[in-house]
Amino acid sequence: MLASGSMTVLQDNVRREMDVRGWSRSDLARECRWAPARVTEFFKGEGDPRLSTLDKLAAAFGMDTPAPLLIPSQAAVEKSPALRKSA
Repeated sequence: MLASGSMTVLQDNVRREMDVRGWSRSDLARECRWAPARVTEFFKGEGDPRLSTLDKLAAAFGMDTPAPLLIPSQAAVEKSPALRKSA
């Protein structure tokens, strides 16, 4: 189970990866082989992502592991006192 702050980090990193590629949510759904509603649920923070979810996201972005998606950006760390404590 991901902590609330970790889910936000994951969502932010997925958005950033989508932006880099010029992807829409529909593009992400296609690449992950998800229904569009699943992408909406992910960004709403509904449910708890399983390892299979993290693996699909990593594969969609050409990553061997989902670890980079779970690392907060420097900007996120600077904005969040909770992330600053854990960094």
